[in-house]
Amino acid sequence: INYKDSNMLVRGYESSVEIYNSNFQNMVTRNSYPALMDLKGNSYGLIEKSNINLIKLNGCGLVDDEANYSFNKINFFKITTSSKALITSYHRNLKLEHCNFNNIICNGDENSSIIYYDSEDSERSFKIYNSTFSDSTINGPLIKIKGDNNNIEIEKLKINNVVTFGPSIENISLNV
Repeated sequence: INYKDSNMLVRGYESSVEIYNSNFQNMVTRNSYPALMDLKGNSYGLIEKSNINLIKLNGCGLVDDEANYSFNKINFFKITTSSKALITSYHRNLKLEHCNFNNIICNGDENSSIIYYDSEDSERSFKIYNSTFSDSTINGPLIKIKGDNNNIEIEKLKINNVVTFGPSIENISLNV
């Protein structure tokens, strides 16, 4: 898929969406809907071997926060968010592997992170492997983790030249 100069790619409920070898670029959101996927319920979204660049998100993130998501071999480049995290997950599982986040700007309050993960009272997992964050400015923590009962795995994470107005990783989970 080459998705350019457009808004939201897919919306679904109880859906499974897998996207491979795609480019998403030159997008500006002007509403509260996520830029790429608006999945609800027990949905699953996968984006693999893709580039996401030159995106401006105004009051929304890339994906809706109410589905399980996996990002594998993704290059995130030149993305600006306003008042929301780039990737948010509530009550769901989130996995990122071999992802590169470069030149990301997150404006807004303390929840303006690249990744905001909150399992709330559900037992869920947040996993990030072999990923790099570089040349970015974040108004909150780079990664914010909350919830009552999380399974958190972070391996081979690189952070280079990132300015945050909070800790790089803020974990305020009750049970980890």
